[in-house]
Amino acid sequence: MSIDLLRFWFGRKPRLGRNPMPRAIHLRKQLETLEERVVPATITWANPIGGSWQTAGNWDLNRVPAATDDVVIPDVGTTGANVAITYNTGSTTVNSIDCAEMLSVNGGTLTDAGNLSGTGSTNLAGGTFIFAGANWTNTSTLNITSGTINLGGSFATTDIGTLNRTNGTAGTVNLTGTMTNTGATLTLDAANNGYGTWTLAGIFRQYL
Repeated sequence: MSIDLLRFWFGRKPRLGRNPMPRAIHLRKQLETLEERVVPATITWANPIGGSWQTAGNWDLNRVPAATDDVVIPDVGTTGANVAITYNTGSTTVNSIDCAEMLSVNGGTLTDAGNLSGTGSTNLAGGTFIFAGANWTNTSTLNITSGTINLGGSFATTDIGTLNRTNGTAGTVNLTGTMTNTGATLTLDAANNGYGTWTLAGIFRQYL
C-alpha cells in the first residue's frame, strides 16, 4: 500500500453528521429537608441553688429536657434534699426522672414515661404529675397539697417512702393502671382524716 493511500485514510476527519458527540447532562444538586430530631440523652440539673425547670441554663446541655431524655437531678447543695427545682407551666414528657433534691410541680403537666427513682422528694402543689412508667423507687416523700397525680401504666413500687396528701380537701390521686407494691410504705391520709380524693380505676396489688 502506498504512503499516499495511508495518508488518505488516516488523515481523514470524522464527519460530525454521522457520529455526533454526546451532549453533557447537567444535574443540579439539591438538599433534602429532614425532620428535626432530638438525640436521646441524659440531661443533668446544674444549678446548685435551684430554680425553674423551664430555664435552659439550669441544665448541663443548656436546653430543657425533651421526651427521650433521662432526667438526673443530683444532690447539688448541702447533703440532703434541700434545693428546690420548680416546674411551673407547659406540658413536658421525659423518659425517666432520678431526683435527689426537691422537685415541685406547681402548674402545667409533667409526665414521667419511664422510671421514677432517687432519694429526693416530689411535691405536687398544682398542675398534674403523671407517672406512666414501670418502676417507682423514690425512697423519700411524695407530698400532695393540690393538683393531681395520675398513676398509670403497669408499675411496681419497691420503696417509695411516704405518700402523703396534705392541706385538707386539696389534691387528687388517680390510679388508672396496675400498681404492685412489693415493699413500700404507703401512708395515706396520715394527717387529713380522709380529705381529698383517691380514685382507684385500675388494680392495686399488695404483697406482704
